[in-house]
Amino acid sequence: RAFDVLTNATPATVITEEDEVETTVGGAIAVRGSFLIDEEGVVRHAVINDLPLGRNIDEMLRMVDALSHNQEHGEVCPAGWQKGKDAMAESPEGVSSYLSSHSESL
Repeated sequence: RAFDVLTNATPATVITEEDEVETTVGGAIAVRGSFLIDEEGVVRHAVINDLPLGRNIDEMLRMVDALSHNQEHGEVCPAGWQKGKDAMAESPEGVSSYLSSHSESL
């Protein structure tokens, strides 16, 4: 499914609080974002970075894998989870079991 790209046709222009148009000094600053949108059109993960911060594409791909795993197996994928690794059941018992069996690697 395709989504429109959000852009500003005049990126070096800003609108002030007084609704006046001003041109920025030094040009526009790049702001980059990545959005993970599920099959229902719901934004499930969003990362927005300004100029000094780069995006981590490997982390975005990990999020895609984690969402796919959750949709297929109903399990929660913890931080740092990788495709093919254990996940946890969506319950207090599932979290407890996962944490107990993975305490050495956490």
